[in-house]
Amino acid sequence: MGYTHYAYQKKELDQKQWAGFITDVKKVLKAGEGYIQYESEVKKAPVANKDKVRFNGIGEEGHETFLMTRISKLEEWQSKRDDGMVFNFCKTAQKAYDVYVVACLVLAKSHFGDDVVFSSDGDIEELQDGVKMVNELCGYNAALASDKEGNLRVVPAFLPVEA
Repeated sequence: MGYTHYAYQKKELDQKQWAGFITDVKKVLKAGEGYIQYESEVKKAPVANKDKVRFNGIGEEGHETFLMTRISKLEEWQSKRDDGMVFNFCKTAQKAYDVYVVACLVLAKSHFGDDVVFSSDGDIEELQDGVKMVNELCGYNAALASDKEGNLRVVPAFLPVEA
């Protein structure tokens, strides 16, 4: 299938948690200026608002669009687990915008805990640039760990970096 990140999320994510998530995501997207935009061929700014986060790489450095919505509307191609969690994925082919996708997934896991589950074709070492970005831009001291199913968890989340 190619280098891909996979996620399940609760059908509706908490609005207050989403607001905190978007605050952090905007820091990541600002750092991505010149590397990311709305769509690979659509020269429009990435979106991070009360409803969704959406971006891709630019031109040939784009692949599939990263899209995360606060309220999931089950599309025809999507599936959901028995617990109602809705499936999504983003195939980046390890292009330059991949680090921004990983950073957003790390932030999602940090803000929403068990309401978001994510895994990746990449191993933990390949995802470290995204974690580093979150720590540097948002002031966290996060690290990734993997559970026995291969899902990634962020530990510890929201611990500020000591000055």
